[in-house]
Amino acid sequence: MSALRCVPIRLILLSLLTLTVICPLRAAVARDLTRHEQLCRQVLDQLLTVVERPSGWDEWPPRLVVIDSDDCNANAGPVYIDGKRVPQIRVYAGEIELIAEFDPDALAFTIAHELGHLVLDHSRRGSKIVEHFDGHEIPLLVCATDREMESEADLFGMQKALEARFDIEKLRMNMRNSRRQYRQYSSPEGLTKDHPAWEARCELVESDENQQLLWRSMATFRDGVFFLETEQYALAEACFRRVVQAFPKCHEGYANLGYALLMQYCEQLAADDLRDFDIGHLVVGGFYHAAEQLEAEIDRGKDVTELWFEAVGAMRQALVLRDDLLLVKANLAVAYLVSPEGKDVGQAERLFSEVLSTLASGKFESIDPLVRAAILVNATAGRPDGDPRLVEQALLAVQATREFAPSESSYHTLEAALELNLARVLAVTGQADERRAALRLFESYLSTIRPENVFWNVAYEQYVKLSNSLGLPGKSVEELTRRERNTWRPVSTIDLGEGRLVSLADLTAHVEQALGAADSTTSLLRGTSLALRGYANYGIELLTTNEVLAVILRDEAAPAITLQQSGLGGGEAQLHVGMSAQELEALLGTEWRAERTFLFDAETPYRYYREAGIAVRIKQGRVCELVIVRTNTPGQA
Repeated sequence: MSALRCVPIRLILLSLLTLTVICPLRAAVARDLTRHEQLCRQVLDQLLTVVERPSGWDEWPPRLVVIDSDDCNANAGPVYIDGKRVPQIRVYAGEIELIAEFDPDALAFTIAHELGHLVLDHSRRGSKIVEHFDGHEIPLLVCATDREMESEADLFGMQKALEARFDIEKLRMNMRNSRRQYRQYSSPEGLTKDHPAWEARCELVESDENQQLLWRSMATFRDGVFFLETEQYALAEACFRRVVQAFPKCHEGYANLGYALLMQYCEQLAADDLRDFDIGHLVVGGFYHAAEQLEAEIDRGKDVTELWFEAVGAMRQALVLRDDLLLVKANLAVAYLVSPEGKDVGQAERLFSEVLSTLASGKFESIDPLVRAAILVNATAGRPDGDPRLVEQALLAVQATREFAPSESSYHTLEAALELNLARVLAVTGQADERRAALRLFESYLSTIRPENVFWNVAYEQYVKLSNSLGLPGKSVEELTRRERNTWRPVSTIDLGEGRLVSLADLTAHVEQALGAADSTTSLLRGTSLALRGYANYGIELLTTNEVLAVILRDEAAPAITLQQSGLGGGEAQLHVGMSAQELEALLGTEWRAERTFLFDAETPYRYYREAGIAVRIKQGRVCELVIVRTNTPGQA
């Protein structure tokens, strides 16, 4: 007997009467949907920045409709207008009010999920299933494929929302609120439904298998990897702290956090510390491409010892979560070589031996050649007594990196580090020919590495001592120092003081929360959100869409831009509006070293120093404008 026949007829009539009374009243007090529509449009526009136009649609982006209904629902699919197949997203007012609670970060999951249906063209897939059975719907198969498509849209939506910088906890709040709103049903009951139960949907998104997909989609994770590769370690630390807070099982996040902290510790080491450690040149910094191997505030007052212990703790946590992280073990070995409590040779040697044994086994044949070489060179740095077999392996590994190195200077730095480590070994032997060979290696090293590097002065002292003991005239600092242009880490952040930092790709809304509303806003291109926002109190302008595209300094009262050289212990320099062209060129190179580009219009050219990420305009022999920006020059894709 059907459920309808069990209901007394008087209750059915009462229900119908109730509907006829209530519906007109609701129509009479219809919502003002202006706020709902603005919020949906804001969220959709932000999501579309990370979603490419899919094929199969005659129009893009999707049309957006807000439905005046208490229902907690949303759907997406095609509508046909003038013979065109047009994508449409429909969001119900109840979904915005009860599930998202008018929060854009929470609403992002709903809209990103519906975008997933459109991008993956689920409506067409569903139609093909029906066509396969000659137009007959077979409920068992239709429901199964519908549930599969819902799961796909969930994962797509969560990934794209994270890429678009929506907050992970608010996205999860959406799923929790949905789970409370809808009746749960068991797995057997679920076989008759076209949507998985919300309990199952939450479990799918939170599964270990999918967590890795999600944390790698997180914009903050990608930002952190960029900051690691460009040696901006404090910013990388801030990013990965957010990542591990959002994803406590993220072994990559802990590994990268540990490395960022360790590098900050190492950058504070002085020449006296290196003398005490009695180690060779450690290859650190941009050589480690963390993502392949595996807006919190930056605490600039952190104690140097605390940095080391936090670094070691984070790397150990990464190994607890996953014990086969080769690079993490190698980094941990480096940490023990420079322990604030004194070099721990035993711990470092144990870890290096484990790493070298794994490398020798061939299990990591696909490891980045640059990473393999860096690990071997660092292992030689911790063995002043020498190991001919290890040195030979490191030499072969370094030679193999030449075609893979991101730049010629990267290769030469790696090569020079091995030269110093080998020179230290040969210098203490009793053989005169080996000691003379060590002298040549010292000279090659000192001519390659810049004297601002913290290892340079210690190596020079060892070189002078060796040349004196051999009775040979050593070269002066001037003779050994190459006067080539500086190699700077790319700049992506301006420090406005009092903990206020503005970085490229920061969300404009977050910047406004930190700095307040702009003093002036100038639209640059009709039909787009491109705008120049002026902050007179800070002496800067920002080129923005929904994110920061460039930081512009035109006022001599503007803050200086800090340049930092690549490598451990690299020196710093300041760029500021009003400095002379000669001062600028001494740091970045002449106009012949720069590329010509246009930023805000087609009439005003800039010098663009790609490596530093700085564009410059010079007027009457002085810098009149500095821009922190990452861009292509004409002719580049």
